[in-house]
Amino acid sequence: MFLLAVVGGAIFAIIQFALANVLEKQETILQYLQQQSHFLRKQCGAEVKKCPNCQYEFDAALSSCPHCGSRKA
Repeated sequence: MFLLAVVGGAIFAIIQFALANVLEKQETILQYLQQQSHFLRKQCGAEVKKCPNCQYEFDAALSSCPHCGSRKA
């Protein structure tokens, strides 16, 4: 019974470690895509608005923030 608990705990730890790595990679990819989008907006000269609710920068042609949905901008 003790061996079963140790093996189960080890499997649980491996799964948690794998999920943490996946989430970290997703955050890194998201940051890279946001930087790339910001760079492209500057290169194209597109007008941007900054959301007063979440501080997300988005295209001025949009009527609401695509990040949080706020219409205050």
